[in-house]
Amino acid sequence: MEFMEVQLLVKSKSGQAPRDYVFPMKNRVVLGRSPESPVPLEGAAISREHLVLELVGDAVYATDLSNNGTWINGNRLKREERSQLENGDSLELPDYQISFQIRKPGGTPTTEQQPVRAVDVTIAQNSSLPTTKAGRAASHEAVKRRAFSLLDIWILFLAVLVVALMIYWFSSPLRGG
Repeated sequence: MEFMEVQLLVKSKSGQAPRDYVFPMKNRVVLGRSPESPVPLEGAAISREHLVLELVGDAVYATDLSNNGTWINGNRLKREERSQLENGDSLELPDYQISFQIRKPGGTPTTEQQPVRAVDVTIAQNSSLPTTKAGRAASHEAVKRRAFSLLDIWILFLAVLVVALMIYWFSSPLRGG
């Protein structure tokens, strides 16, 4: 097989909607914060070149290039260690859960593959992931900043508007009463 397509379902632990990426796998692809990455990943714990996916024959291998680690199906991949990926494997990077699938060119799933499935991710801190105190504090601050939904903001705005109109109405000499 000259090349294949890889499908990655990326779920951020920060609560963003899952994103689905399909791209041709001809030689190697580097995932990370780099603008050249076909899968944009963000975060202080994500390296510019965090993980490389490499096509060798008919197999795809993952190699961790980071200091913060990569886990495959819950097992830590040692830095610069290469591990063969299988359909349905779960890749975990700091703040991300990624479901890996191989597809035939043109978008049809390979016969041995199962349909792409979302991986359940808990937002709670995973004690097996190396996280600095500053990273945890930043994560908690991000959650605190998102504590108000758009509906909450609109309700607050309307309440302030009503109070302002009541003050204006009752203090107005034009009230006529």
